[in-house]
Amino acid sequence: MAKEEMLHMAIVANVLNALGGSPQIGGESFTPQYPSVLPMGIQSSLKVGLRKFSIELCRDVFMKIEEPETPIMFPFSVGVPVFATIGEFYLALIAKIIEQLGNAAFIGDPTRQVVGATSAGFPKDRLFPIVDVNTAVKSLRWVVEDGEGTQTKPLDFEGQLAHYYRFAEIVVGKKLVPDSNPKGYAYKGDAIVFDPASVYDFPNDPKALDHPPNSWGRGLVENFNQAYSDMLRDLHRSFNGEPSHIVRTNQNMIALRGLAVDAMSFVDEATGKRAAVSFEYMPPLTS
Repeated sequence: MAKEEMLHMAIVANVLNALGGSPQIGGESFTPQYPSVLPMGIQSSLKVGLRKFSIELCRDVFMKIEEPETPIMFPFSVGVPVFATIGEFYLALIAKIIEQLGNAAFIGDPTRQVVGATSAGFPKDRLFPIVDVNTAVKSLRWVVEDGEGTQTKPLDFEGQLAHYYRFAEIVVGKKLVPDSNPKGYAYKGDAIVFDPASVYDFPNDPKALDHPPNSWGRGLVENFNQAYSDMLRDLHRSFNGEPSHIVRTNQNMIALRGLAVDAMSFVDEATGKRAAVSFEYMPPLTS
């Protein structure tokens, strides 16, 4: 799912560039301060924080973020729609492109597009130049289906379970499989076992300031935060005129995992809990 979300970000940046805009990524105002809310008033009552994984987190946050306007309620499914969704936002954007903007709005420089040939792993048939209404709508509809499925099936256009239903599998504890019931699917597949004891224990919404200055834990967290902030600045370069830079950006993104493991492998003697990466903004290092 993480790779698909990165693909979605690239698609949206391409659409913005195609419309003559400029994605603003990597600055302090772009970086969320947790706990936070989703942009554009989406799921306005939802608070998104940094928490250790749990079934409750998957149900109350991850599923809410991906929730369709009308989730398909399969046997043993969970969740009811209440608030505006990400899908509604994208559908409104698609409608505006079709009904109001039209092809004349696509005035952006095509050399700014990040496409499959330069994206270090994204297929060309998913990440292609956005040049007109058809290419923009096609890409944005994929974003919606990857997260929510369709109105009749829990699958995206590739036949894979949409993100919402993958999270629901974890919450229910069963795979969603084809079934003879009228909905066509049910949570009756293999068991999905979650062991809370295998989850790193760390404080909610951690901050670098939780650790004393010059301490080992502080250094580990700030090393991650510096690399995270630098990676966001790399993304900004990639989507603002240097599309080939996305290869290096992806490599730096993968390297973040090692820094996160380093930090969370350290146990703070004062609290008995592990250090936790805080995803806080740090300015560029000066030479």
